[in-house]
Amino acid sequence: MREVDERVQQTALRINSLGNRHKRAEIDDMTFLAQLDSTLQNYKDNISRMILGNPGSAVAYYALFQKINNYLIFDPYNKQDYAMFGAVATSWNRYYPDTERTKHLYKFTMNALKTRRLREQQEKLLQEAPLETETGLPDIVLPEVDGKKVALSSLLGKVVLLDFVVYNAEFSPAHNMELNRIYQQHKSKGFEIYQVSFDSDEHFWKISADNLPWITVRDPKSVNARLLSTYNVRELPTAFILNQEGDLVSRVEDYSQLAAELNKMW
Repeated sequence: MREVDERVQQTALRINSLGNRHKRAEIDDMTFLAQLDSTLQNYKDNISRMILGNPGSAVAYYALFQKINNYLIFDPYNKQDYAMFGAVATSWNRYYPDTERTKHLYKFTMNALKTRRLREQQEKLLQEAPLETETGLPDIVLPEVDGKKVALSSLLGKVVLLDFVVYNAEFSPAHNMELNRIYQQHKSKGFEIYQVSFDSDEHFWKISADNLPWITVRDPKSVNARLLSTYNVRELPTAFILNQEGDLVSRVEDYSQLAAELNKMW
């Protein structure tokens, strides 16, 4: 357990250091996300070997539920991480079937399995969705916080701000506050925001997006998402303005110009 604690502390320090470097603009958004994912994966690779070496041990159980910044490091809804929960739950159910910890872990693991299978069905539907709209614009079909899929192409007839962001970034709170001001100003004219998050942490995204008044979806592939190359996104945030016919009108990287660009649409 001491080794697990040491690795958690080391990983937390690296993540916090990355966050501080990102805040000081020493690394850009994409580099931050890539290094964050790499740091977490390195931790998981080492701890996974420990768990699978003796899944019936107290150490394996303890390692499953370690957190950084109040989030579980091993995500039970992630297929690869779920294997760790399954291995420990199976082993504990065999050797300690009547303990409260075993019952809790078994219930927790089975609920996660049901949720993950539902998500895989949704992702299969997303993969089968058509890539292009009638206008030739690459379409986006991703789920909102409640799991309901929303297509960018469903917003034809409205002026749309297609906004690519990451919520777990220094710029995000001020960015969304400014978007909300613009949204309230124009929504009665037929204006909508379709905001795509590339956060690697789904839990953080859900908490951040839950109360936003516009359409908020997430690409689970994060920095490896095809959307970033498809739309030639070089930095986050980046936005595109679409007219009522679904055609791209302008690209926005300098958000101080966003209000002026939108005013041209009416």
